[in-house]
Amino acid sequence: MKAEVIVIGAGMAGLAAGKWLQDNDYDVIILEARDRVGGRVYTDHSLGIPIDLGASWIHGIKDNPITDLANQINAKRIETDYDEMISFDYDGSSIDDKTVEEYEDWHEELLESAAEEGNIPMSEAFETVLAEEDDLDETDRRFLTYLNRTIEITAAGSFDELSASELDSDEEFDGPDVLFPNGYSEIPEYLAQNLNIQFNQVVKKIVYQNDQVIIETSRGQFTCEAAIITLPLGVLKKGDIVFSPPLPKKKMAALQRLKTGTLNKVVLKFEKAFWPKDPDYIGYVPAEHEHHQEYLNYYHYSNKPVLIDFLGGHHARNMENQSESEVKKLAEQPLKKIFSKFSPATEMIRSKWNSDKFACGTYVILPPGSSLADIAELSKTVGNLYFAGEATHDEYPGTVHGAYLSGVRAAQELDEEWDEE
Repeated sequence: MKAEVIVIGAGMAGLAAGKWLQDNDYDVIILEARDRVGGRVYTDHSLGIPIDLGASWIHGIKDNPITDLANQINAKRIETDYDEMISFDYDGSSIDDKTVEEYEDWHEELLESAAEEGNIPMSEAFETVLAEEDDLDETDRRFLTYLNRTIEITAAGSFDELSASELDSDEEFDGPDVLFPNGYSEIPEYLAQNLNIQFNQVVKKIVYQNDQVIIETSRGQFTCEAAIITLPLGVLKKGDIVFSPPLPKKKMAALQRLKTGTLNKVVLKFEKAFWPKDPDYIGYVPAEHEHHQEYLNYYHYSNKPVLIDFLGGHHARNMENQSESEVKKLAEQPLKKIFSKFSPATEMIRSKWNSDKFACGTYVILPPGSSLADIAELSKTVGNLYFAGEATHDEYPGTVHGAYLSGVRAAQELDEEWDEE
């Protein structure tokens, strides 16, 4: 099958690129390994309500391109207030907001000091900074570990995987964060309308020459004049897809320095809610051996008795290897301690993004020794191959809007080069 341009991947970057090119009169085919669009944007309906197992929020709604897309289809959105959280200690006792705020302020100062330690593991930098603190007791250590883990959830990486100096190096849009109560998949499904998307096409080999690209998939061969590669970083790192000739050493070195993080969710549905509806979050400061600590109160957003438990980094990956019953038991443990009217969940689903062979993790993280320059390197064109995806956007890596903007950028780069020819 032939086209002027082939886009590999129907996630947000691929759909953005495909739509821009089609709107500008290019003949485009999108090849997608899965049987659906969206990639790491995925809304599950198995619990009878829409649950996002992948991306959940528009992060910063002001001037965000995803806000524009959501407005075009009047997608319902609800604001998340991260300060609206009720917090509990490992024995189930309540922790007042003032105590939480004091620890958060202290933790922020420690993180800022740790960032000055340089491009070394955050675990190492944080311990160095902590060693200078006097009179640390067991409660202080537990609370700081809890706050570190909230960072690990957001960053999708454990502290030993994250660079201290690079942890907060990306840009952000202003405004609150919002969720899609009807599911984030509304957005990629809207973008996919009228695009020529070939599903279940697992790319095996990409041969690129002066004026032609030949793409071999599990189901056949496609040829085009140029291709836009939007494969996840984890998939590229795995090396199952052969590039002929091989990609430049500089790009491969950047690829090796970067890493894909893991953020997973355990979604618990109960017969009825035994917790309050008002807070956006339930926080639990765990005992040393516990790993489940942050629950999004989905009852607040959907009026359904659902809690979503978040895990990041090593804990997220380890969870994927645990049995359903073990995961359920561990996720429920804190709730059992906190709420006297607790009753076990009737249903549970979980994400396993690290084991997903078409994702190999969730989004890019910057390990020690890496920097945003590596992300910029990944975005560079190689001959008639263009690159997009959240891991190629050096301002907004690891975000849906970063993925979307990178797809538009790659399409425009291709268009500019073709205009010059």
